[in-house]
Amino acid sequence: MRLSSPSFLAAGLTAGLALATPGLAADIHVPADAPNLSRAIQLAQPGDTVIVADGVWSGNANRDLDFGGKDIVVRSANGAAHCIIDCEADYSDPHRAFLFQSGETRAAVVQGFTIRRGSTEQGAIADQFNGGGILIRASSPQILDCVFENNLAGCWGGAVYASDHARPLIARSMFIGNHADDDGGGFFAWNQAEPVIVRSVFIDNSARVTGGAITAFDTTLMLQNITVVGNEAPHGAGLLIYQGTTLRDSIVWDNLGDLDQIQGSGAVVENSIVMGGFVGPGNRDVDPLLAADRMHLRAASPAVGTGLGTPLALRHTDFEGEPILAGVDLGADELTPRAKDGSVFTPPPSNGR
Repeated sequence: MRLSSPSFLAAGLTAGLALATPGLAADIHVPADAPNLSRAIQLAQPGDTVIVADGVWSGNANRDLDFGGKDIVVRSANGAAHCIIDCEADYSDPHRAFLFQSGETRAAVVQGFTIRRGSTEQGAIADQFNGGGILIRASSPQILDCVFENNLAGCWGGAVYASDHARPLIARSMFIGNHADDDGGGFFAWNQAEPVIVRSVFIDNSARVTGGAITAFDTTLMLQNITVVGNEAPHGAGLLIYQGTTLRDSIVWDNLGDLDQIQGSGAVVENSIVMGGFVGPGNRDVDPLLAADRMHLRAASPAVGTGLGTPLALRHTDFEGEPILAGVDLGADELTPRAKDGSVFTPPPSNGR
């Protein structure tokens, strides 16, 4: 699936975290200083930044990229709309974009890429079958301003997989058209992982068993301001989440495959719009009035201005880098005075926007 209008993604790159960098840190430009991503990562030292020029990056030197325990930043020059890592993989020829498996911390960053056509082998449970786009094991990188599209997993996590105490932060990212042969079409976490996903969109992902968008168990998972629409699975059409997961200020709507948008037990779901309803404080079963792209809010949406606004990393911008001026909307999008569909939001004086 191709993104129909990706130009807004470049803006999100400018709204990233201010990353602390040692005084001697270097910038390594691809291809000016290194011919490919693999060589640039090999050259980089902790604290360095690899900056990747616009284009489609493919072939063995631009996939299966491993930071090797180094806390470095690898980012595109101009955002995900302009910089694509095409893994060109399938079940018979598996390749991912990135692997984090050597204890990298939150100072390790991937930012501003479209990651597409990653794939594992087909099989069950073992990590070689998990995480078609990115595998994260016992590591805690930040994944910012990325688009994951058409990635495949033979078992778990069509786009991203996290396990073994991994603590990744995924923010302002989009998961579109990814697939898992078992669970978690977009994202899968287990084995005491502690991921955070904020201001991100899950659309048209699928799984053959559970969690069209997300499956998580034996985790402490925070999901805040996410939009989950049009995903498909036989069980937990949108999400399969259990005790240890908190879903807040989000939209889970029109996912396909069973009657339950969310399945599982013990998860905390609060102040969210959930099709069919879900037990929890502030939850509503009301049409969120999404724009035609299913990502943005219309001006009349009941999601506008009704968020709790609980502090969390990166809550100051929405999924495309636009500022949150006042108040907080539900889902990944923050409605600016003029909505993407051209409708105009005029708040009453009492709501503080």
